[in-house]
Amino acid sequence: MKIVVVGGGTAGWLTAILGLRHAGTHDYTVVESSKVGIIGVGESTTGFFTDVMTNDLRALGVDHLDFMIKTGATCKLGIHHKAWGSSMTHSYLAPLDGTVTQFEPRDTQFEYALGHLSPEDRITTSHTGWLMRHGLSNMSKTGEFMAHGHALHVDGTLTGQYFKDHCLKHSNCRLVDSEVATITREPGGRITALTLTNGESLEGDLFIDCTGFARLLIKAMGAKWVSYKQWLPVDRGMPFQEQYQEGEQPEAWTTAHAQKNGWMWTTPLLDRKGNGYVYSSAHVTDEAAQQEIELVLGRAITPIKIIPFDAGRQSAAWIDNCVSIGLSSSFLEPLEATSIHTSIVQIKMLFTEYITDHIETTLNPGTIALYNGRWSRQIDDLKDFLVMHYQGGRTDSEFWRYISSGATQTDFVKTLLTTAQARLLNANDFPRYWGVAGWSLYSWVMGGLGLFKNVVHNQNTDHVFEQELAYFDHQQMMQQRYGQNLSHLDYIRTVKQSRELFKQQS
Repeated sequence: MKIVVVGGGTAGWLTAILGLRHAGTHDYTVVESSKVGIIGVGESTTGFFTDVMTNDLRALGVDHLDFMIKTGATCKLGIHHKAWGSSMTHSYLAPLDGTVTQFEPRDTQFEYALGHLSPEDRITTSHTGWLMRHGLSNMSKTGEFMAHGHALHVDGTLTGQYFKDHCLKHSNCRLVDSEVATITREPGGRITALTLTNGESLEGDLFIDCTGFARLLIKAMGAKWVSYKQWLPVDRGMPFQEQYQEGEQPEAWTTAHAQKNGWMWTTPLLDRKGNGYVYSSAHVTDEAAQQEIELVLGRAITPIKIIPFDAGRQSAAWIDNCVSIGLSSSFLEPLEATSIHTSIVQIKMLFTEYITDHIETTLNPGTIALYNGRWSRQIDDLKDFLVMHYQGGRTDSEFWRYISSGATQTDFVKTLLTTAQARLLNANDFPRYWGVAGWSLYSWVMGGLGLFKNVVHNQNTDHVFEQELAYFDHQQMMQQRYGQNLSHLDYIRTVKQSRELFKQQS
């Protein structure tokens, strides 16, 4: 088959390289215009990105450490949530993985942590949380990354370029530097060709829309946008870059700092920070939002641009022979790194389960319906997860009073909040399928926001001694496994030294 990917960037080149890895008998053409800029302010990923790097793409010559050296990426072990509760000093760390008992009908380690450990020590019941608490990296002493748990902070522009370079080493992948002028379709049906601004007519069998917010192809196919604004009212993004202050080093976590009208992210890259303010235009102007952030930081910022968005998804991500991936298919908000995460889930699902050797069997109506059903359910479930982050009871502005009124709660969030007043939740209370945010992630958010405090107060202590023994066994195991690893700061120095050596040898 001839597969045409329209749009480059992280989504486009991840699509191409994972296509080459899992469906390598097809021909790939990526249409990417050098005239269209990409915002590489700094993005956070989930462990799915690391899994792709260390497992799927190793066969194509992609190397984890090589990627970090060439793109300035850093290791991510979790998220630091600041001021999401009723107090401006409230904060909590959320690791990337759950406790060692996260999938049991009763998460005994989380139960023990809530009742008997300080908020700072609770996270040590997970692998990545233990590393965060002890300031360690999961890079072994030999310099090889261990595959357990970590994610990355990445520069979107350099990440796309890295995958692009690897893709173009393959004879069945080519780049066309142009833009789409017109789309030719069968009457009411498939795309047959694209006319490009360079005059070329590009035919194909399957067309993949990675054009971001432009959503060029999927809109032409008649997809309708399903808005989540009722539940996720933030609708403006103000990305900006920030240099490290003297003596400041990259942290091993992304920071999500709640503000009066939304929240600010900080993504620590190797040489700088990628920041942004996500806010509600119904509650603050762009000018006032910038002033708000400058007051918090104590210095002026230079926004790269203002990005309006409407959180939601397409009614269908796959229509006829057009599949939308990345921002063209859905966008929630940058919280919890859902953008690159959902792109990876979509791409792997598409190429490992749904695309066949031939276009006619690929475009089976049942196949398309199943794909759309799985994809829609995932985005809807992630919406619930993000809504839960806002349930900490903050009321110091019109924005937060609106949130705290309950107007943005989904039905599932309401059910979880009601249940949390009576008992601790467990993995079986949540959707459990590949790519979803389950109890392992909800637990840290709900626990960090204090949503189980009544349950903890009335906790049954019959098994506390056994829980305590299991906790200390876990701590001892982690000390033996990771205790001699590099510190996170030593790891940062190691990567910088490796980068300098690479520059000298190039």
